[in-house]
Amino acid sequence: MSKLQKHAADEFRSKHYTKPDPANRPKDFLCKLCSKLLKSAGPQRLFDHIRGGSVDVTACPGPGDDVENADAKQKASRELRKKLVEEHEAKQKAAAQKAQRQHALEDLRNKRAAEEDAAAASASKKQITLEGMKHVVKQKLGRQFARFFYNSGVPFHIADDPELDNFMQLLVSSAKSGAITTYTTPGRRAVAGRLLDEEYERVKKEVFELLFTADDWLTLVTDGWSNRRRQAVMNYMVCSRRGSAFFKAVFPELVHKDARYIADELDKCYRELIELKIPGEFGGCVTDNAPVMGKARELLATEEQTKQRWEHVTHNGCLLHWLDLLIEDLCDLAYVAGVLQTARDISKYFRNHFMAADILKKHQLKHYDKVWEPPLPGDTRCGTKYIVLQWVVKSWAALQAAVTDSQWKDQGESPKAGLLLDKTHQQMLTVKAFLKPVWTSLRLADVDGAAFTPYVYPRMLAVQGHVKGFNTVDRPEKLPEGTRKNAERAVASRWKELHHPIYSAAWQLNPATTTPTSWRDIDKEAAGDVMKIVKSLSDTPQAAATAMTQLADFRNRTGCFSDNVIWQKEAWAKGPLVWWEGFGAPAAELFKVAERVLSFVPVASSAERNWSCFDFIHSKLRARLYNDKSEELVFLYQNYRLLRQRRADFQEPGLNLDLDHWDDDAPN
Repeated sequence: MSKLQKHAADEFRSKHYTKPDPANRPKDFLCKLCSKLLKSAGPQRLFDHIRGGSVDVTACPGPGDDVENADAKQKASRELRKKLVEEHEAKQKAAAQKAQRQHALEDLRNKRAAEEDAAAASASKKQITLEGMKHVVKQKLGRQFARFFYNSGVPFHIADDPELDNFMQLLVSSAKSGAITTYTTPGRRAVAGRLLDEEYERVKKEVFELLFTADDWLTLVTDGWSNRRRQAVMNYMVCSRRGSAFFKAVFPELVHKDARYIADELDKCYRELIELKIPGEFGGCVTDNAPVMGKARELLATEEQTKQRWEHVTHNGCLLHWLDLLIEDLCDLAYVAGVLQTARDISKYFRNHFMAADILKKHQLKHYDKVWEPPLPGDTRCGTKYIVLQWVVKSWAALQAAVTDSQWKDQGESPKAGLLLDKTHQQMLTVKAFLKPVWTSLRLADVDGAAFTPYVYPRMLAVQGHVKGFNTVDRPEKLPEGTRKNAERAVASRWKELHHPIYSAAWQLNPATTTPTSWRDIDKEAAGDVMKIVKSLSDTPQAAATAMTQLADFRNRTGCFSDNVIWQKEAWAKGPLVWWEGFGAPAAELFKVAERVLSFVPVASSAERNWSCFDFIHSKLRARLYNDKSEELVFLYQNYRLLRQRRADFQEPGLNLDLDHWDDDAPN
């Protein structure tokens, strides 16, 4: 008997019985209702006497209401148990009937499949229609094709690969022509060996001729990373305004990657590209902003054995990497870092607490009719800190409504106190406005090709002016003056590291941003930059002098540039390079310089995106893949897609420079 049952029995005895002689006869009980003496009575006899009697004891003539209630409860309990048993039996019966129906359906499907197989097997013996035979064969082929995916675990999107369709069409056409009667697919060794090498050599000879033309100005882009086996890898991309093609990868094992080694590898890659006779002319080389890369570029430009090959090549660091370093400097300022940390804590709290996230989603739908998931900043991209801040600012009304909701419960370090302060919101609006031009420039620069090159110089002038006069604009919360001055010094220092004459020259040769009056405001540095570029990119001193004369006509819109039609917005809407190709031919010397300058690719985004292809090919499941095989597979994987995307009616990609365009989108 449990403690609970014993307590209930003691309570029942004390309520209905007394002990006439507890000292000598402790098990004798006297009923309080009928004064009957029950000798040596246990709990069951005592209960049966009050309840209505049994074989061993007579019934009490005067039971109370509580006993009747107990009988009613016991009766209801028995009926409930009976009902539950009946429901359980009904469910078991329904489940058995459902299983029986499923088995019958499966038997029917198997029977139909067997009939179809039998019909296909006897198709050659029986006189059936051609359409019926096609239908049966197609169904059988479809099932066998599906079994390939189910058995190998290959992703289903492989079924839509265009090369698979090409293979099937070639197989069918070969069978129809009688060229083959049977065919066995090659094994894995052939696919990973002989066939891979042959295809790599074929595509290597054709891809660059199909992607580039003789008029293209090419840029060599390189970046370093590490593969699945933590081996150092350097990839090389050939870029133009038409796209970026993967050229090769180098795996420098047991080699100290100093400036000398990097310079030799760049020169070796340059000579290999020349030997391939790639259409176009190489005029640029972009690496990351590591100090060793800068020293390697200096060696190529100064040493006698490489100077002649590299004297017309524009060397520079990656603009995108530089902008990321700049925004990192600004985010590290004490005031800005504190506000960004608050935004990060808010986003992190709603990511880690499901109840809070559900309440926030409810209020986001109420305020904005959409749900914005809270982001977190990346480890290597400081621009993502701005995205977190942008999410908090745009979701501010929903965040405040969430923390004041009746279902809200503080868990851990709740952001409720900070979200209820107007000063927190004002500080975030100030930091967001402060970082916005730099972050927008980062987004605009993160494109393939040379679309952003003409806008680098004016964008950086705008960033410097924005930081310098930030506190002159009326705001509820202003940036501390010390923080603003530190930011101004950081922008000037970073711009000094990155600035190259080609950026100011590209700006001055952009018909969309220059007018006869704008040239009067150009400082001496920018005017000197365009002269340097014209001299360095012209073939002879006479050509440079002629190009400078033509530049004066371009500035003043005189001579061959005097027609007002070519200065209409519709004329340069497709990009400055297209404008020069259409209207710059009469100024041949200046046109050649402008074509080279405006085709310069300032970012190494293509090399960084190429690491995604490496990660996809050289995955965990293929960690033992040899380096040469992974290089060939990446080469084919990336360049196949470039060839399919290339169209004959290529147009220069446009660029949206509207600052507000980026804030109109949902923060994601």
